Amino acid sequence: MITRPQKRNYFQNELPNEVVIYVFKYVKNPMNLIVSCKRWSFICKDSQAKAEWIIYQFGRAHSLFYAIRLGPTFISVDVARAIITKGGILSRYFVQRLLIHYGNYDRKLVELKIVHSAGQTDIDSIKTSQQKMIPWANEIRDLILITKFIPFPPKEGYENNRQLNLIARTILICKDLVLLWKKIGYYEICEDFNDLVMQGALQMLFPPAQPPEWTKPDIKTVKARLTELIDLGFQLNDSIILDIFHLFESRLDEIGKILIDSFTDIKQETQDLFLRRCLAESQNPAKNFTNITSFFNKYLSNTAGKEF
Repeated sequence: MITRPQKRNYFQNELPNEVVIYVFKYVKNPMNLIVSCKRWSFICKDSQAKAEWIIYQFGRAHSLFYAIRLGPTFISVDVARAIITKGGILSRYFVQRLLIHYGNYDRKLVELKIVHSAGQTDIDSIKTSQQKMIPWANEIRDLILITKFIPFPPKEGYENNRQLNLIARTILICKDLVLLWKKIGYYEICEDFNDLVMQGALQMLFPPAQPPEWTKPDIKTVKARLTELIDLGFQLNDSIILDIFHLFESRLDEIGKILIDSFTDIKQETQDLFLRRCLAESQNPAKNFTNITSFFNKYLSNTAGKEF
C-alpha cells in the first residue's frame, strides 16, 4: 500500500507570528479571516496584532479612538496597553472626552473645555490676533506637548464644527502649532484640517465684509500665503480648489481671475490646462457647480472645443 506524504501547511505551522501579524495589519476587513483557518482566528484575537492593525489603519493619533469605537469585541486592557506601547497617543483630551460619556464629570474637564472652546471662525479677530503678540501661544504649546491634545477625527463627524473651526483658526494665527502636533506624532493634522485651513486662509485675504482699510491682495500675496501653508504639509488639490471657487461663487467676477492666476502660478500650469482640469473635476452630479463651470468656460482660450 502506497501512502502519500502528508502535506505540510507552511502557514499554519512554520510562518513566524511576526510575519503573519505584519501581513495582517494591511487587511482592511480582518473579520473575514477569522473563519478561514485557526491560525488567522488566533491572530485576529491577539492583542499585539490588533494594536498593529489599528495603528496602521487609523494612525497613532486616532488609534485609541477607533479601538474604543469598535467596542468590547476589539478593545481590552491588553490591547490598549499594546497600542500605547507601540506609539499610540493617549491624550488628556481623549481621556476627558471618555469621562463625559462613560465616567464622572471632572472639574478639570471644564478647564480644558475653556482652553479650546470658541465660536466659529471670525475673520476679523484672526487678522487682529496676527497683528498682536499671542500670549496664549505658550498655553496651546503646553496643551499639545504636555497633555498631548489631539482632536477627534473630523472626517466622520466625531468632532463638532465649533472645535474644528477653532483649531483651523489657531493654525492660521500660529502655523508653528502644526510642527508641535507632528512632534508628538499627530502627522495627520494637515490632512484632517486641509479644507478648513486652506479656505480659511483665503477668507482672511478676501473677507466677506471688507473693513475700510482692506485692499485687494495681488497674486504675489495670495501665492505667498498659500505656499506658506503648502510648505507645512497642506495641499492645494483639485477638490479643495473647486470648494474654494464654490465658496467665493458670488464674488467670482471680483476676485475669480486673481484666484485663477494665483493657483496656476503655484501649480506652474497654463491657464487652459488648469481650467480644463477644474472643469473635469466639476462634473460631480452630487454638487451644483453650474455657475462655476460657466465661469471657467469664460476664461478658456478661444480654441476648438472651448465649451466643456
